[in-house]
Amino acid sequence: MWKAGAGPGLSSIARVMGNTAVINSTNVASIAVFIRFSTPIVAPTPSKPPTTVAQDIPELKDLQNLEISDWFGLGLQLGLSEDDLKVIRDDFHQKTKVQRREMFSRWLRTSATPSYEKLIEALKEEGDIAVADELEKKFKDK
Repeated sequence: MWKAGAGPGLSSIARVMGNTAVINSTNVASIAVFIRFSTPIVAPTPSKPPTTVAQDIPELKDLQNLEISDWFGLGLQLGLSEDDLKVIRDDFHQKTKVQRREMFSRWLRTSATPSYEKLIEALKEEGDIAVADELEKKFKDK
């Protein structure tokens, strides 16, 4: 219940849920904002549609153990720059597994739309047909 004050410049008293608050012209806007946004808004949880090879975004933990023949060439096929790949090669000299993980990590961070479909296509271009076939089979079994 709102109780109006006697005139301009005087306080108004509001009783909200058993609590009394003094409201004047400087804090009316603050209270209005508080009341408006203090009620939580709960959005419905969208159901996740079934994924396809083209939609499913690879996760680094799934990619880092792929046995590929040439991580550098695959990185080029995935659209990474030669300079970025050289930095990875030089920073992790003689650590092929780490180089491969870093290449995939860079691809996942920088690609607008990383997908298994793009990865499978790049693997085939690089000649890693068995790995590409293994990934395709994984999606058929889903």
